[in-house]
Amino acid sequence: MLLLATTWGRAATVSPRDTAAGFTLLEVILALGIATGILLVALVLYHQSAELRNQILRESDRLSGIRLALDKIAGDLRASQPVAGPGNEFMGDSTSMRFTKLALAVPMTGLGEPVALEKTDWARIFLMTAIETNGTQTLVSALNRREEAVGPRADRGESNLISGLLDSAVSRTNQAYETLSDFVRFVRFRYWDGSTWLGGWTNVVPPAGVEVVLATDPLPLEAAPEALPDEPFRRVIYIPAGNVQRRGATNGEEGLSGR
Repeated sequence: MLLLATTWGRAATVSPRDTAAGFTLLEVILALGIATGILLVALVLYHQSAELRNQILRESDRLSGIRLALDKIAGDLRASQPVAGPGNEFMGDSTSMRFTKLALAVPMTGLGEPVALEKTDWARIFLMTAIETNGTQTLVSALNRREEAVGPRADRGESNLISGLLDSAVSRTNQAYETLSDFVRFVRFRYWDGSTWLGGWTNVVPPAGVEVVLATDPLPLEAAPEALPDEPFRRVIYIPAGNVQRRGATNGEEGLSGR
């Protein structure tokens, strides 16, 4: 329909489209609602993807931490050797170990030149679990390691196992324990004597093998002592120096035996 208007005595034609410019209030509210919904969906998806990414990173850190701890323990145990002298025996229980390994002092030479081993030395290794008390429950909070030199000045006063734990966290040489993994919440060591697994070991000669079980979850209170938490990390480490013949000869000479 055309509307006629008189302007200075002349008729002007006005189209209905010229009188209906802009959006209605309903259209504006509807557009805002749709945009808000799309934004909320995008935020939810972003939050879920960020949480999934964080979970993957935490799991990766947990697995790599446990794997590095097992590799470090395995390297130390494979290098353990029978060394005469007080404080050098291989001693271990279900949550701690102390043993002596061969450490090599290798002089630095130029690139491309052969490396000559001029000096051998011994190092004493301490492995222990850090314990926290939560009310009446005792929980493992970390797995720690310390290495100290064996020599005339090495302090042997801290080489005793007391109630399954090493008696000091810092040696008198101010060498603190390093944390192998703070993800560990369960630790169990067992010792192979050639025929059976033992819960503890005291001998100049190392055992033939050591079973190391680590877990990131604690053992439930109602579980049996020999039970394992869910998803444990288990590794059996063979010790070359712990053969049965050498252990028998040492037992006959010094009166030490596995227990």
